[in-house]
Amino acid sequence: MSQKAKREYLNEIKPRYKNASKSEKKKILNEFCKVCRYNRKYAIYLLNRRELLTNSKKKRTGRRRSDNSSQPTSIKYENNCDTLGIKHMTTSHSNPKGNADTERFYRTFKEEVVWVNMFDTVEDTTRSVQSFLTFYNNDYPHSTLGNIIPVDFIKQLNLNQAA
Repeated sequence: MSQKAKREYLNEIKPRYKNASKSEKKKILNEFCKVCRYNRKYAIYLLNRRELLTNSKKKRTGRRRSDNSSQPTSIKYENNCDTLGIKHMTTSHSNPKGNADTERFYRTFKEEVVWVNMFDTVEDTTRSVQSFLTFYNNDYPHSTLGNIIPVDFIKQLNLNQAA
């Protein structure tokens, strides 16, 4: 089942889940986990995501932390950050804790794509990476964003800035 189909299926069953009794919720949840092949905890999160989004207490500012590689330390990159109003901070050298978000992304990427697949062609690899990135940005809750998905976080951020 594609990520788009899973999202459509979620949108169809979510109202039914919200209005269901406890025993009905259990049946809906079991069905959702079976059809979409999600683990139970993640499925519950998806079915209750709206409440998590509105109750999120984390406040975000325009900040970007990166390592000291050539791209993030280039003058062009720094100028773009200034233009966009982003405060750019670099981590100390050889300190993975200082760049934990990036390190966590790579670990998740390796766990979900690299270590579990044997790719035959570059095209297979490209498709798998693109699929993962779509999933990661549209359906995967991020603890650094208050356990919401980036798409919803950006929508919430835009709403807060418009208010």
